[in-house]
Amino acid sequence: MNSITRSQLTALLLITDIFALICFGGGLSLWTALGYAAGTALQLGAMLLIAPLKLPKWLRPLFLAYMIFYGSILLKRLWAAADVTFIPYETSSGTGGKLLITGLIALVCLYVSSAGMKAAARSAVIAAAAGILFLLIDLTSALIHSDFGNISASEPCGTFTGGLLLSVTASGLPIALLTLLPLVKSSRRSAVLQYYICRLLVCTAVISTTLLVTGRLMKIADFPVILAAQLSQPFSTQRIDPLFLILFAVFGVFALTSQVMTGAYLVREIVPKFRKWRSTAVISVTVLGAAAAVFLTGCSSSGLVHDKLYLRSIGIDGDNITMSFFSDDKVISVKSGNIPEAKAIAELEAGKPIVTGFTEMIVLGDCSFQRSLGYMLKTWKVSPSCMVVHSNHPDDTLKNGDTEQLEGSVKQAIAQNLAHECGIADILGRLLTDGTAEVPVVNKDGFCLNAECVR
Repeated sequence: MNSITRSQLTALLLITDIFALICFGGGLSLWTALGYAAGTALQLGAMLLIAPLKLPKWLRPLFLAYMIFYGSILLKRLWAAADVTFIPYETSSGTGGKLLITGLIALVCLYVSSAGMKAAARSAVIAAAAGILFLLIDLTSALIHSDFGNISASEPCGTFTGGLLLSVTASGLPIALLTLLPLVKSSRRSAVLQYYICRLLVCTAVISTTLLVTGRLMKIADFPVILAAQLSQPFSTQRIDPLFLILFAVFGVFALTSQVMTGAYLVREIVPKFRKWRSTAVISVTVLGAAAAVFLTGCSSSGLVHDKLYLRSIGIDGDNITMSFFSDDKVISVKSGNIPEAKAIAELEAGKPIVTGFTEMIVLGDCSFQRSLGYMLKTWKVSPSCMVVHSNHPDDTLKNGDTEQLEGSVKQAIAQNLAHECGIADILGRLLTDGTAEVPVVNKDGFCLNAECVR
């Protein structure tokens, strides 16, 4: 096993920390950030005392078991977050597709780990630098475009104690650090100090960015850091989502690779005669553990791309729900006040499953705006930029008008200051905070008229 520098160790561990925060599913607040910072400082103090010590050999099997366990947890988190980041797996159906992606990630991790610790650590430095650059761009965008009221709006969603626990559990116990410290060329204490300082700065910046962007939506955000990346768009001509998707995949691979390599190193220390296939054995057990966790907690299914209908716009008006699609001129109207029931009925009528994540417009009539939009964003996973408009006749608006023309009409009204920005995240954020929001009003022919305050 090759020796590594303290910067390479920091990069390997920091990538895992950031990836764990990206996949964190829970509430964040300013108190959470303070708790996370305090927990990191406490760990730093403890590790500075432990670092010079030589740990007993009987701890190695326990460390190995934990590395495999935490690697499975990381894969499980990646599996869950994949639905939100829209990782494409339509070439295979449902669970098989996700298993295919998991298998490919495992193979990449196996390839990286087979090159040795030093090669992987060097690559991790490049990946970490790219990730930190992305975070700086995202944080700058958040500071420019966000309201600091978002921070106060998120206060009920996280506690100081929760932040303390998050600093320990989100990225796992410092087992990998303790295991890899003997491989560091320089002083162990200096390596510990560098890692925890970088962790404190970078992870606190991630949480702060999330608060600035998603504070008003924190109550309904399944993965607040991912939602923040989707909402914070620093470039007017190009969305940053594809870059985040690449970063998500790369960090996922390196986070899992660091667990596998650490586990393989422990296997070598425990069983010196086990010279070959150490990484293969560790990653195989890790994938099996993740698969067991997924199957125990349930999994979803989906069909091929050409066997689906992609929802483009939806109108909700009392007991009448209307849907139009990208690839089909047919507009389906369902008599049901229950959104999931209406979707199921529409799928029976169309003979195909309906994909909702790419919806461009929501036309609301006589309904609860907050409840309907909350369901769309949280359960249907529509894009945060999906437009929200109001109509007295959503059914006629979608049947008589063209979604593309309607979007153009709304954009022109916004450009002429006749209406405010009407992305679902913006509208829902104001509804959750103030109880009211102004949305563009359209007529039954699909033309934007003015703006109206709704509750």
